[in-house]
Amino acid sequence: MTDRIRIPDQRTVMAVACLIGLAALVVQRMWSAFPPDLSALYMAGWLYAQGNFDLIYAAPPGFFGASPPQWQGFLPGLGLQGQDVLPYVYPPFWAALLSPAAALDPATFFRAAAVAQMAMLAASVALAWRLARGFAVPIWGWILISIALIATSFIAYIAIAQLQPQITVTFLTLLAFDRYGAGKSATAGTILAVAAALKLAPAALALIFLLDRDRRAACAFAVAGAALAGASLAFAGPQLHWDFLASMKAASAGLYITAVTYSSEVMLQAAASLTGLAPPMDFAQRNIRIDDTGLVVAALNKFLLLAALVWMLRRTDGLAPDRRLPVRLFALWLLISLFGPLGWIHYYLLQLLLLPMLIGLLRRPHGVAALVSIAVLTSWPLFAALRALTPGDLPPALLGVATMTALFVLVVRPARGMHRARPSPLPA
Repeated sequence: MTDRIRIPDQRTVMAVACLIGLAALVVQRMWSAFPPDLSALYMAGWLYAQGNFDLIYAAPPGFFGASPPQWQGFLPGLGLQGQDVLPYVYPPFWAALLSPAAALDPATFFRAAAVAQMAMLAASVALAWRLARGFAVPIWGWILISIALIATSFIAYIAIAQLQPQITVTFLTLLAFDRYGAGKSATAGTILAVAAALKLAPAALALIFLLDRDRRAACAFAVAGAALAGASLAFAGPQLHWDFLASMKAASAGLYITAVTYSSEVMLQAAASLTGLAPPMDFAQRNIRIDDTGLVVAALNKFLLLAALVWMLRRTDGLAPDRRLPVRLFALWLLISLFGPLGWIHYYLLQLLLLPMLIGLLRRPHGVAALVSIAVLTSWPLFAALRALTPGDLPPALLGVATMTALFVLVVRPARGMHRARPSPLPA
């Protein structure tokens, strides 16, 4: 007896076609664009290829918002004069791996990255659905909702406009936990280690392996991480790693408030300023740089992170596995972004891709209302209106922090009532 091949229904085929069309449209619009965040990776690879190792982690005063002065002499020859080629803040291993790409001109490098990143973003939509199948949202509906979110969300807008490596990290993270949900623990741990080698934050997600007492996944993560660290030292040498650590310390020192900084420290610093626990702030200012947030803000930030983490773990402890995994991944990554040192808006790309699960997580009318509300609150039209109507960067930043805090509560609070798993509408 031969196995029957399941043919996707027409709605799914049309939804997939629309998703591919969106990815192609984005690539077309980014074909001649300059992505500042991605330019940092190109520049690091080029400097590595040239042997200018001491300049890879150069940074401008204040660290963010401009090109390092030490790079200015190279930019005209690369066709990047007048562009904001931002400082490189990633592990040195990737500068070494990207050095062969220095043979490409910047425009070709950016175009190749646009094609690869948009393919990963489209694949991430499917991976997010597979991960959240326990919430019984049909794949065609999930894809159409995701298309609408990607097209209107300022989270996606920033990630795409910058061709942010966060797109790659999000894809790898979703792929890792898709494999984990499928019982491929060693593969999951290995893929998560690769994501953590690009940006360090995904390493915290290995807590999910430990909570599940999955030794294979945890060991695979540790072994793969150690192997990648060893390869990085072999390729890049110890000095570049010291430079990387110093760069990370400089980038995360104090607090940098912009309209796209969705960090809990923004809200805490504003509250401390209003109550006299911190020096007064000019709420009409843009791009606020605070060198020292103070002991009170730092301690309260850590306390709130710990309290939120404990609450989340208690609420999700008794969930069925097909629901516990996506809820914990969603909530834990949100906490990492919200209480981390920078909190850029594009860090929440994973939450955006998993947002359709609200429909199955809450009662259907409430889930739809919550989904629409979060979509509006994180949309680029609302962001543009806030920028036009309010002074300074604090109003949009505070709204972003409040929205992400509310989203965390929305996802975690109903978890106690979801002990019985519902079947997926379609097979994996």
